[in-house]
Amino acid sequence: MTGPVRTERRGAVVVVTIDRPEVFNALNAEVLGRLRAAVLDAEDEARRTMEAGQRALRDIERVAVPVIAAVNGVALGGGFELVLASTFPVLSTRASLGLPESGLGLIPGYGGTQRLPRLARRPAAFADLVRQEPA
Repeated sequence: MTGPVRTERRGAVVVVTIDRPEVFNALNAEVLGRLRAAVLDAEDEARRTMEAGQRALRDIERVAVPVIAAVNGVALGGGFELVLASTFPVLSTRASLGLPESGLGLIPGYGGTQRLPRLARRPAAFADLVRQEPA
């Protein structure tokens, strides 16, 4: 998009820039309308991706045949959510799992926040969140 509001995609991030230096990037009706359109467009793309991921992992979780997730490396974010949705996760000693979104103030988008507490013992799932008193 050109004009007073520019949109640029950087991987999974959409950068929206207000470019009106002659008026110190002041907002007016046109800028607000374009800003709103840019944000709603980015939301639509994100929503479609998130809903597709949720549907896929829900189907994996509910399918009538066993699903094996074999991990011999890093499974972060959506990869870890896929492991959580599988029937039998098989992890090597080199497997590294996690939901790094939570450290960024984001919510895992494919159901990991519901699956992890259900599948892990509560103390194991939340061990790093609980301060242990010295014995």
